[in-house]
Amino acid sequence: MWGYGIGAAGQGSCYKFMGSYFVSFLVNCVYLDAGKASLIASLALYIEAIAGVLIGNISDTFPSKMGRRRPFILTSAIILPVVLILITHRVVASEALTVMYYLILAIMFRVLFSNFEIPYMALGAEVAKDYDERTKLRTVTRYCGILGNIIGYVASPFILGSFRNNGMPGNWNSCSILCMRTTSSLCKNDRRKGCSN
Repeated sequence: MWGYGIGAAGQGSCYKFMGSYFVSFLVNCVYLDAGKASLIASLALYIEAIAGVLIGNISDTFPSKMGRRRPFILTSAIILPVVLILITHRVVASEALTVMYYLILAIMFRVLFSNFEIPYMALGAEVAKDYDERTKLRTVTRYCGILGNIIGYVASPFILGSFRNNGMPGNWNSCSILCMRTTSSLCKNDRRKGCSN
């Protein structure tokens, strides 16, 4: 149960960074106009809404030796940390290129996040044997998700602060912490024998 539930910690921490601090990062660290920063975040959210529907439908019928859900979770576990490192790297370019850079990465983050979250949530219901086990699994997952939210709220200001203190594009120490936290959480999942999901 904990092997599955810990995935919610990575999910919560990286999502809290994007949901709570991304626009602030774009305005205060990248020095984009607040309107453009909000537009980047909003467009990425709209695309995530569309991608979520598509990913849910595809993962329901995806044929794979690893199961229907695991290829999606694994893909996100590999690519999402790289996107998080790139998205917390300050780009010095023209305003148009800077907006495009962060827009593309924000969209990639949101799509990859949906690529993880939707199959991950469906996998939990499918690996549990009955109602009681499903309830225990969701409880453990919720506690881990709350822990991830706390980590996301606490660690993100340190990442943002590193830009002010160092005055250079991206503090790789902070980004690597974010990457390790996400990867370790996303890579965990329940590996029960006989489960085809």
